[in-house]
Amino acid sequence: MKNTKKILSLLMAMLIFCQGAVLVSAVESSESSAEAVEWTYDNSMLVKINTEEAKIFTPEDFPDMNCIQVLTTEKIRTGTGYSYELMLIFDTTDGFDWQTTAEALLEDGRAIEVTRNIYAKDYNMKHCTFTLTAEELHVPVGGKAWLEIKEEDYIGYSYNTWNEKAIIFTVDPAIIDEDAFTPESFTDFGIYRFFAENDELDLDGLIILNPSEYSGIKSDYHRYYGAIEYSYLGYEDCLKAADALSKIEGITSVSVYTLPSPLGTITSEHWRADSENISLSLSGGVVPDYPGGPYNQTAEITGVNVGDAVVTVSKRLAASCKVTVYLADANNDGECNSLDAALVLKYDADLTEETEELLLCDMNSDGVVNSLDAAFILRYDAGLE
Repeated sequence: MKNTKKILSLLMAMLIFCQGAVLVSAVESSESSAEAVEWTYDNSMLVKINTEEAKIFTPEDFPDMNCIQVLTTEKIRTGTGYSYELMLIFDTTDGFDWQTTAEALLEDGRAIEVTRNIYAKDYNMKHCTFTLTAEELHVPVGGKAWLEIKEEDYIGYSYNTWNEKAIIFTVDPAIIDEDAFTPESFTDFGIYRFFAENDELDLDGLIILNPSEYSGIKSDYHRYYGAIEYSYLGYEDCLKAADALSKIEGITSVSVYTLPSPLGTITSEHWRADSENISLSLSGGVVPDYPGGPYNQTAEITGVNVGDAVVTVSKRLAASCKVTVYLADANNDGECNSLDAALVLKYDADLTEETEELLLCDMNSDGVVNSLDAAFILRYDAGLE
């Protein structure tokens, strides 16, 4: 509970310097939005826009894009006006090119940032993927190669499993009479519980916080409010409430707050090889704050027998790499021994010409063939690998 209050206090500090006018119902305030449309990874995007004045956005603000609905997920007063985060939802009946639309928004100056819709239910399945530094490796018997996670859009967290969801907003007390608030004041927004300023913090309802409790928070606005949901689908209600609140003149700022929940299956990173042609040794990685083993580790792959293998990494999703193990045979006599090491040393000293067989003696996969590779060959010949 203390940690939650601390997080909320930090978020509250960001929602200051705002202005506004009269509280009306959610039904009246959201007439400009189209009927509810299901938004997915493929038919929506998040767009950040700065304005000099408060504004209610509609599909007409985005012509020639087949935009059918606009939801405001964030409105924050800035030193020069307002900063909005909008969810644009498109008609994809005749197809939809996300990248082209994003580039068009950025080029004509209406947007300062365009990103994928992290609130979409299918966001994780479509966007949160990872790949490895190689799709295919060739490793000599007795040689080594290394494999890492190349890029990853989640590291132990998932936006779609929020364990706390909230609407945090500020009001202008010179325009909205806070003393007239009742338990029914926010029911049009899906908020049904109301707590007095000194009541115990309760994550199931509306919180009224006095900024004087938090050091460094100074504002002309007396109170901040947070409506928090626990249900799995509660974030959809939070987004609807944020959109409706953003259109109220007296609501000076509004933001959707989420605290992602750790997923143990993501932080538990499993590497495996499907054959004994290679061996795996893991090192490094990040130790998670929550239960689970290290993730983003580096795998050292050693060639054991000539043949193929597949290395697979699983973290709820999976990525794999095909490994081909071959014999490093510089003199092409069917064996890998000290004679090959000697030939590699001669090549390294420019005493013999380059051959295809010599180039395949890169035992440590560093892109060059030299005395280090000769040492690997000698270790293999001595049975030390």
